[in-house]
Amino acid sequence: MKGPAIARLYAERGLRPFDDLDLCVRPDQYRTALAMLRGWMSGLTPVDLHRGFPRLYGRSWEELCARTQMVTFGETDVHVLSPEDHLRVLCLHQLKHGAPSPLWLCDVAVALETRPPVFDWDRVLGPDRRQADWVACAIGLAHQFLEVPIDDTPVASRAQRLPGWLAPSVLQQWAHHAAADFHGPHASAPAWRFLIHAPGTLRHYWPNPVAASVHLHVPFNGIPRVPIQAVDAFGRLIRFCVRRILGRRNAW
Repeated sequence: MKGPAIARLYAERGLRPFDDLDLCVRPDQYRTALAMLRGWMSGLTPVDLHRGFPRLYGRSWEELCARTQMVTFGETDVHVLSPEDHLRVLCLHQLKHGAPSPLWLCDVAVALETRPPVFDWDRVLGPDRRQADWVACAIGLAHQFLEVPIDDTPVASRAQRLPGWLAPSVLQQWAHHAAADFHGPHASAPAWRFLIHAPGTLRHYWPNPVAASVHLHVPFNGIPRVPIQAVDAFGRLIRFCVRRILGRRNAW
């Protein structure tokens, strides 16, 4: 999913760069797949291996696999998500990460503009009304920033009346990533170094409104986001402290 799976739908090869391959395997085959990748790439693998699909996407492994399509990359046949499932994943994944890049929004636009004539919007939106609204808002961002036509979609009304904080938050996130110059301590550094860098660390990892809302399963409405961000930040801080105490290198 994502990466080359969406890059193949762009108008020209090379328009959609990617750094790694998001590969999903059946949960009970995860350890075997991980061992194979490590042996194959000697620890320098460009594969982001996933144990099944995140619960956020609201689909079971069996349900998604039943609708996959077979495509060929080079000389290898690979299963990719159906157009409906892929659009849903692209929308929810970028919101989960706070819509960090304009490129990810371009992916949504391309998935919309290349959708087949027979397209099941019920699969895209799903039964969860809150998640369906998140998908509609992601499509609304693609419409607002990239002028993707949406008049023939069932989310047109919602996509044209986004919450007032959403678009400015996304633009601020893009500006933050473009100008980021963060030099905090490495995850394996002594604990005292984290105290020295604490102000910059907290400022850098303060969750943006989009990500905080998705993490806490809060609807995209007119309620102020600062309290939601504070609750999410507190949860992140607790998880960070626990991981540091346990000595996990990936605490960050």
